[in-house]
Amino acid sequence: MGISALTGYQNYSMDQINEKIARVDDALSRPGREAQIDPLNGEWSFSARILADLNPMWRAYVEYEYLKDKSGGGNTSIGNFQIKPHANAVLIRATYFIPSDNKVRLGLGGGLGYYEFGGSVNSTVTWYTTTTTGSHELGGNTIGYHARAELDVPLSGAWHADAALGYRWAKGDLETDGSDNGVDLDWSGLMMRIGFSFIGQ
Repeated sequence: MGISALTGYQNYSMDQINEKIARVDDALSRPGREAQIDPLNGEWSFSARILADLNPMWRAYVEYEYLKDKSGGGNTSIGNFQIKPHANAVLIRATYFIPSDNKVRLGLGGGLGYYEFGGSVNSTVTWYTTTTTGSHELGGNTIGYHARAELDVPLSGAWHADAALGYRWAKGDLETDGSDNGVDLDWSGLMMRIGFSFIGQ
């Protein structure tokens, strides 16, 4: 048995919601005063996991991961916009380590996860002398899948360094204030991990 703490940059697809963000960017932009609202493309995540070596070749994991991203912008004459989606994910997976005489082990694995969406959208729009503000809560959930290669490097005693690279498929309906708005929140993309594990002997 063991525990791990990990971080890594995660790439996100977010095609549908980025189309909406591009429209907001156009609406808040004027010649010489572009809103410059960036698309949602990816961000660093943080995770912790419990692991169990079933035998010298197979390892099972239960992992919690916090995914997030944000974007926003605007100008003083029209208004501004900000979006901050996040997801709490619980992942279950297994890894098969390729037999080797080397202490450094390379494994291949995959699994599935449950993703609970959250976050917020805030906007301010000025029309002549009237300013309107709005704030909405994001929600939703989905089941996702992932596959990745993993590197396990023994350090000293029970400590190990971990690194992993793979791909995630996790797309679900985005809700705004509890109602489906017809837009997907798509966390699919490249997965990266680096961190440390403490594994009991």
